[in-house]
Amino acid sequence: MDASVTSYRIIYAWGGIIAASLMGAGVALAAIVNPAHLQRLLTTRQCQSCDLGQADLQGADLQGVVIRQSDLRGANLEGANLRQADIQNSILIASNLNNANLEATNLSGSFLVSAKLANVQLQNATLIRTDFRDATLSNSNLQGANLQGALLVGARANGVNLQGANLSSAGLKDALLSQSNLVEANLQGAILRGANLNGTNLSRANLRGANLYYADLSNANLYGADLSGAILLGARFRGTTMPDGSIRSN
Repeated sequence: MDASVTSYRIIYAWGGIIAASLMGAGVALAAIVNPAHLQRLLTTRQCQSCDLGQADLQGADLQGVVIRQSDLRGANLEGANLRQADIQNSILIASNLNNANLEATNLSGSFLVSAKLANVQLQNATLIRTDFRDATLSNSNLQGANLQGALLVGARANGVNLQGANLSSAGLKDALLSQSNLVEANLQGAILRGANLNGTNLSRANLRGANLYYADLSNANLYGADLSGAILLGARFRGTTMPDGSIRSN
């Protein structure tokens, strides 16, 4: 793997991230696929610390593959079958995963900044501390997924299904989550500052201690939700169903 990739490495201690550097805001897609690494992946279905940047794997059957700590910047995985794959601590910045099957896949600790993940199957996926900043997740299915501590700042996730998902301590500042399904989702301690939750179903969700500062909750359904200790300063309520079933507008 080239030297630039080491700047993305995640250092773990007792299961917690100590540090992760993205070398500034901009990330160049300089990585080019190593043909030997690609052949190893397709032959053995395992490739650790591999250079797969900009690889064309559109529609590929990669179910159950192990691609840990690898560089897949700008890779084309549209429509690929990655069900139950292990892609932990990898770089998928600006990759194309639209319409892919990632059900029960483990992407914990990976970077998917600005990645395309529209209409993706991510049910029961393990996405602990995964970085989805500015990614597109519109109309994707993440039912039951574990996104504890994940970063979705500025993510475009309108119409997403997060029913029963674990988003505790997740960063969702300025995320677009309108018309989404977060029924019974765990958002305890999540940062939803400035998030767009217009028309979203949050019934029976756990929002204890969540930060909803200036979030848009217009037409949202909060029936039965737990808002204990939540920060609601500046939040917009217009036609919002509150936890007790009343309708609130401000």
